[in-house]
Amino acid sequence: MKSLFLETPMPVSARKIGYADVLLLHGSCFTEHIGNRLQQARFQALTNLFGTVFNPVVQCEQLLRAANEAYFGPDDLLFRDDQWLSWMHHSKFSATEPEMLLRQLNQQLEETRQFLQNATVLVLTFGTARSYWHLERDQMVANCHKMPAAQFKTGFSSPEAIAQSIFRLEQKLRAINPKLNILFTVSPVRYHSQDPLENSVGKGNIFAALSLVREQLNPFWYFPAYEIVTDQLRDYRFFADDLKHPSENAVDYVWQQFKNWALQPIEAVALAEQLQQRKAHRPLNPQSKSHQQFELETEALERRWEALIKSSS
Repeated sequence: MKSLFLETPMPVSARKIGYADVLLLHGSCFTEHIGNRLQQARFQALTNLFGTVFNPVVQCEQLLRAANEAYFGPDDLLFRDDQWLSWMHHSKFSATEPEMLLRQLNQQLEETRQFLQNATVLVLTFGTARSYWHLERDQMVANCHKMPAAQFKTGFSSPEAIAQSIFRLEQKLRAINPKLNILFTVSPVRYHSQDPLENSVGKGNIFAALSLVREQLNPFWYFPAYEIVTDQLRDYRFFADDLKHPSENAVDYVWQQFKNWALQPIEAVALAEQLQQRKAHRPLNPQSKSHQQFELETEALERRWEALIKSSS
């Protein structure tokens, strides 16, 4: 019988990610799902210091600001619903006083800069080329914060603009940290409201941009998260209730693919996940013999994990 399962061709991974690596993940909410799993597997990973962001041009601009130490000032803020917010951040960054918010944003920017100087892997997950250009500021923003539509010109970042932003970021990062490797991926989350073409154009411009980047970056490192979800998991059972975001099962499936494709030593990763589950266990009776045996087994697994890490370094 002909197979009803379409395998996604996996590109050759430019390198493996090990426990000596330091990872910075930046992009959409899908980035946070994978970042959380990396942290649970005990990798040194920091995720979305600007909050979730979807447009590749804005993502590159955020990281460039950090690399160039371009600190935020009062002009970068807006006031809505008794809260101060930033045009370049997710709405989770807010404060009742502008000075308070600026301290938070600039501390975060400095943390990002320091991390970029020491990281070995930067994972960029692009969501959509949909853009919001603030007319008064004459600048693309990361978040419209539900401000009046008349303040913005909406559209799509072109493949050429996206590619140029990536090249500028790559050149700057290579200058401050030659050992940093960039891994690209595209979020499988769908972005559309009333326009049926919105998601297709938003994703299409990203893929066209990455094709331009691939011609000039060697090695070009790409993980097909979007393709795995849309090709292999083309069933709405693998999506959340909004039918746009992948479900936990789908994220777990992509994580398994990513783990086998990129991480090493794979036995240590599996052990780390097992230890995470064991440490989350809450015994009914901590003094029982069964729980004491459980603790001894956990300690043995810890020693085995440490030995695996030591032997692989």
